[in-house]
Amino acid sequence: MVVRARNERVRKMRDKTIDVLLQMGVPASIKGFTYICDAIELFDTDPYYPDGKICSLYFEIARLHETTASRVERAIRHAFEVALTKGERDIVELYLDCEHTQNSNLLKTLYFRMQQEEHKREKDSICSSSTCEMKAQIYQEVMDLFSVEFEHFFGENAEYVRKALLIAPLYQNMHILLQNGQERKSIEYAIFNHAGCGTRRKRSGSSV
Repeated sequence: MVVRARNERVRKMRDKTIDVLLQMGVPASIKGFTYICDAIELFDTDPYYPDGKICSLYFEIARLHETTASRVERAIRHAFEVALTKGERDIVELYLDCEHTQNSNLLKTLYFRMQQEEHKREKDSICSSSTCEMKAQIYQEVMDLFSVEFEHFFGENAEYVRKALLIAPLYQNMHILLQNGQERKSIEYAIFNHAGCGTRRKRSGSSV
């Protein structure tokens, strides 16, 4: 399981390197393109290479491709020169150090900046997941509180709600009765009696 996870991480890093080099404008057909991908992969699999001498990196890549270390060095230098002189400037400045253009510095800068980008992406992903869980928890707590408050309110006001439901349709037809000449007081008295609200009183205190 550990080996599988490591291989997956290495594959993702190589894919990322390929994407970055293409975005910078480095032609995939030149040997330096492949050698840079190999160098970043070695950086990611063995901590010796980012901290060690660059010559050991050239020798290892040369061994993989059955060539010489000097040819690997020249091919990588040529690929970086293409990026720095003809590449997409915004992308180049994002991943490379345009002032210190030695192979060793450019390779390490490229690797470390891609690492930073990946770590930021993973952090954002974790934060997003946590935020989603927190929002879901808050939503559930609010809904639980609303449910309790609603049950409490409905329990205390059940009789008023029942009467309102009875009165509402009668009031909707009240204008029809008024048009037929019936007095408003008589109509309201009938409505309240139908709803079980008892006798309605006037402000003066006399009964309806």
